[in-house]
Amino acid sequence: MGQLSWDLNPLSLLLLKPCADIATKLDRQSFTGYVCASSNGSLRVSDADLSMPIALVQSMLPIPVNGQLLVHIDELQLRGNVLGKLNGNLSWNGAQVNNGANWMDVGNYAAQLKDDGSNGVLAKVFQLSGPVELDLTVELKAPSGGRVHGQLLMDKAFVDASNAAGLLAMIAQPGEADPNGKSRYQVDMSL
Repeated sequence: MGQLSWDLNPLSLLLLKPCADIATKLDRQSFTGYVCASSNGSLRVSDADLSMPIALVQSMLPIPVNGQLLVHIDELQLRGNVLGKLNGNLSWNGAQVNNGANWMDVGNYAAQLKDDGSNGVLAKVFQLSGPVELDLTVELKAPSGGRVHGQLLMDKAFVDASNAAGLLAMIAQPGEADPNGKSRYQVDMSL
């Protein structure tokens, strides 16, 4: 069993917008943050931190992954299931991707998250460390769809050693090598 605690702001009850500091912890999962709900169905989350194995969102991803996902939310506003506002960041630490034959250690990555002004999410994804340099923009449109575009850069030796060519062929097109001889791949996918 995990732990759950909250500290309710009494004044928020008088305003009919209950707010509480919430914290929960279970194994490699935790959440802390300030959460407010409203009678009109809106939810506001601020100063929140979430940590969990990325495997918990595996069903939303096209390839098997492993590692720890850390999310910090400065501000999140939802009305029902519609995104109003988002500002935060996430990181994927100890990132691993399965290429169909084995697990590839691919490093640590991060993304800046914000709303796109039209109920969607815009994420700028970049490398913190590891063999795969990336510069990607992810657009998640409401109510569905989106696009991923940008580039990946890696040593050919890594591609060969990790048998990543097949996986790369599913998500990117090879481009010209960079001045340092690294393999460049262009990503432009619709979701």
